[in-house]
Parts: sequence; structure tokens; C-alpha cells
Amino acid sequence: MYRIRLNGWSTLRWGFLLLMIILLDFPFFIMLITSLKTKSEVYDTSVFLPIHMVFSNYIKLWSHTNLSVYFINSIKIALGSTLLVLVLAIPTSYALSRLQFKGKNAVLALLLVIQMFSPIIILVPLYKMFANHHLLDNIWSLIIINTTFSISFAVWFIYSFFNNVPVEIDEAAQIDGCNKFDTLVRILTPLAIPSIVTVGVFSFINAWNEFLFALTFVQTDSKMPITLGLYSFVGRYDVQWNYMMGASLLSTVPVLILFILIHKHLVKGLAAGALK
Repeated sequence: MYRIRLNGWSTLRWGFLLLMIILLDFPFFIMLITSLKTKSEVYDTSVFLPIHMVFSNYIKLWSHTNLSVYFINSIKIALGSTLLVLVLAIPTSYALSRLQFKGKNAVLALLLVIQMFSPIIILVPLYKMFANHHLLDNIWSLIIINTTFSISFAVWFIYSFFNNVPVEIDEAAQIDGCNKFDTLVRILTPLAIPSIVTVGVFSFINAWNEFLFALTFVQTDSKMPITLGLYSFVGRYDVQWNYMMGASLLSTVPVLILFILIHKHLVKGLAAGALK
């Protein structure tokens, strides 16, 4: 009887897991079948699956649009902002964790306040500031903005890890001749790899998916990221859904590859953050 109940419970769990996978992957299935339809089939509500799969839609995406340029721009923006976030967040987190100075709690509170800001609130001031510094229609402006809105989370996340590393490790490193910089680079940073990877993924995805600032600050087609590239398929009187869905599906590939490459470190980092 116990074995029957156990098998029944296991079947129920696997059935629920299968149902969740179907529900979560269903939007991607819709994107795939829509990208393989003709324009007439897209607007024909009686056609669910494509009658004749038009794989040439993907060829046209690369040959008749600037999709490759949009991809390269998004990779530059996402990688640039991620690297800048890590370069700034790691030493800042170490300083907040190990150094004692006046206003330390105020700095931590200010970082939380920055995280609570909605980007649209400061859109106009940022536009004026970037215009004065000739940073409009520039990839660097998007890198700086994405860094600004990811840095507070990054500092808090890595700071929480450093805070739980015993100070005795720092003292032992100093006895062996390491200064604070060497201790950070050679001792603590390798220990914090899971947390750093988690922060890096968060920053990369934030920059990859950003749309509002890109729409506001970038006008030249050669400077547009993939999010604006998708928006270009929206016309005044028509939407090219088959091309948009194909481009949207392709835009998920870099993020998917990123997760496959670093999923082990990502799981460790999230678990460490949850425990701490």
C-alpha cells in the first residue's frame, strides 16, 4: 500500500512538472509557429499551425534587415555594462564590508533608495545631462545607464557574501604579506565567484532587455540594440508578426547560451544569497 501511494505521489509530481513545462514553453512555441507563417496566415484566425513552413523568413531577417547589427550592439551594451558593474561593485562591496567609516549605513540605505527608483522618473533629467555631454545616440550612454540601475543590487548582493566571510581570513592573508588589494583580488574574489556570476547574469539580462532608455537616447539605426530592432517591425498600420516573432526567438539564444554555460555557478550564487 505504501509503495502504491508513493508511486501515485511521484506520478502526480511528474505530471505537475510536465504541466508547468508546457505552460512556460507555450509562448516560445507560439513564437516559433508564428515565425514560420506567411503574412496571410498570421492574420487568418482559422490557421493555428503553418500550412507551409516558411523557413526563408529567418533568411530574410538576416539579409533584408540589420538584425546582425542589433545583436552586436546589444552584446556590446550588455557585456560593457556587466563588466563595469563588476569592476565597481566588487571593491565597493569589500570596502563596505571591511572598512568602518562615518556614513556607512547611509551609503547602504542610499543604494536601496536607488534600487526603488523607477527609470521613467529620471528620464528627462538624464536626457538633458547626456545631451550636454554629447552622449546622445551613443552606445556608451546605454552602458552607463544600465550600470547605474544594476550597481545597487550588485553591491548589496556581493556585500552580503563578504559580510559572512570571517575577518580572520583577511588577517591570515595580511600576515602572509598581502595588502587589502591583494586580499580582495587573490583571496576573497575567488571565494565569491558564485555571487559574482549571479550579479553578472542579472546585469547582463537587465542590459539585454532594456528598451525605454534605448528608445529615448538612440536614433541611428546602426546604434540600436535588439530591443529597438524588434520594435522596428511595428509599422504605422501594420505589424510584421512573423518577422518579429522570428527575431524575438533569436534574441533569446544568447541568454539561453549564457545560462547553459554558467548555470552551476548561478545556482550556487542564488543559494548562497538565500542562505545569507
